This record gives sequence, C-alpha cells and structure tokens, in this order.
Amino acid sequence: MHLLSVRCRHGAAKALRPFPLCRLLISSCTHTNRDVSSGNLTAEEEAAATRIKISISEARQGSVQDLIQCLGADCSGIRITRNIVDTLLFKFGDDWKSALGLFQWAQSRGDYKHTEYACNRMIDLLGKMNQIDRVWELLPDMHRRGLVTVETVAKSIRRLAGARRWRDAVSLFDKLEPGILAWGVTIV
Repeated sequence: MHLLSVRCRHGAAKALRPFPLCRLLISSCTHTNRDVSSGNLTAEEEAAATRIKISISEARQGSVQDLIQCLGADCSGIRITRNIVDTLLFKFGDDWKSALGLFQWAQSRGDYKHTEYACNRMIDLLGKMNQIDRVWELLPDMHRRGLVTVETVAKSIRRLAGARRWRDAVSLFDKLEPGILAWGVTIV
C-alpha cells in the first residue's frame, strides 16, 4: 500500500494510506450506537470517572497536551475501561479539548483500545467545533490502529464538507478503495 499526499487548507501536505476495504466493512458491522447517556458505570468506574473529571478540570485552561500530562500524573493508577471513556466523552458535550485530552491519554495506555463509539464521537465533535486540522491528525493514527470504520469516514467527509473544505472531503473519498465501500459511504 502506498502513501497518498493530501494538501490541507494551510498548505501543508498530509499523508494518508488508502483505507482497506475488508477492515472497514467488517468493523462497520459492529455495534455503533451505544447508549452511553445512562452512564451505567460500576462504583469503581464511577470513582475513576470522578477522579478523571477533577484532573481535567484542574488543567482545562491549558493545552490538550497539558491535559494529557495532568491525567498521566494524577490518574496513572486508574484502571481505564471503555465504559468510562465512552461515558465521559458523552458527558463532555461540546468540550472538545477535554474530550480530546481524555481520548489521547486513554489511547496512550497500553491496556486500552478505543471503541467505535469513541472514535466516531471524537471525529464528530472535532468537526462540529471546527477543529478540522485535528480531525486530519487523528484519522491516520486511527487508521494505523485499525479503528477507522465506514461510519468514521462518512462523519469525516460530512464534517469536511460542512466546513466548506470540499477538496479535502473529495480527497478523503478518493482514498477509499473502489466498489461497495465508496457506495456505502455515500449512503451513510
């Protein structure tokens, strides 16, 4: 598989690999619409979520990197679960900085792998808050980790188009392997 270069709005070139058809189709069949609004956390998870929220609130005025460092220092002993991350991502609402800090910190933990919900939530939230360059930074990393699904690509294309970055949206669509996948994204 070869790297494809994409020109971003600010002139820098980004490299993305084509998204493999089989991985996208298989992972797109998993449960995507988790109900995280009810917050079904165990007592241990609730305590961990509270500690994470406190740590984030103390570093919220800083950069995303500051949030990650603060979480690393304050919450290193926490057993992070998908349920905790998904619930907090939902509860953060439009607070993209807290969500991205949590997302990247959790991802850096060796014992954790994001759910499809978490990945789609981050792409959707960053796009909604017009943090398109951050979407472009996340996509190759998510692809490398096998976390990109048809829904992830569809959300990315919709958010790029919504930000009037037509060329980037078309470029991302062009990187999809031909056939069923491309039609699946246009329908989603």
